[in-house]
Amino acid sequence: MMRVKVFAAVAALVALGSAAVLAQEPRRSRRAHLEALRADIGLSDEQVSEIRRIHRDARKAAIRRNAELRVARMELDELMGAATLDEGKIAARVKAISELQAAGLKERTDSRLAVRRLVTPEQFQKMQQAKRHAFRAHRARPARRGVSERAPGGSGGEDLAPAEPAA
Repeated sequence: MMRVKVFAAVAALVALGSAAVLAQEPRRSRRAHLEALRADIGLSDEQVSEIRRIHRDARKAAIRRNAELRVARMELDELMGAATLDEGKIAARVKAISELQAAGLKERTDSRLAVRRLVTPEQFQKMQQAKRHAFRAHRARPARRGVSERAPGGSGGEDLAPAEPAA
């Protein structure tokens, strides 16, 4: 179970582009993953501190950008639903949305590069290996049951916990 958590942490660190996933994961859980990763690939205290800063800055930027994207999409929907179409305003909203999306890709790439520059080549190789293992472990997990499949009258919450993978 601990190896799966370590692998999940590595995948999250290496693929900083998944800020939305990190934003949904409880902070204490991410910290536990980072601590396990520290021991597994030999991160120093300074590296862990810098990775935390990179994560924090990336999450802040992603939250701001995603809010701007939601507003821009709402505005585009309003323009598209208007009685008379203003194609110039629509084109401007589409351009703003694409620029925000491009900025997100650039920020995610910059964050990944920052982590890459922070670790040694050996640590990076271990991260890549752990990322592959985490991906395989994730794919091997059984799918969660949906709301429609829950037993009648029950909360069904106990059915949502992922099964432990075979060691």
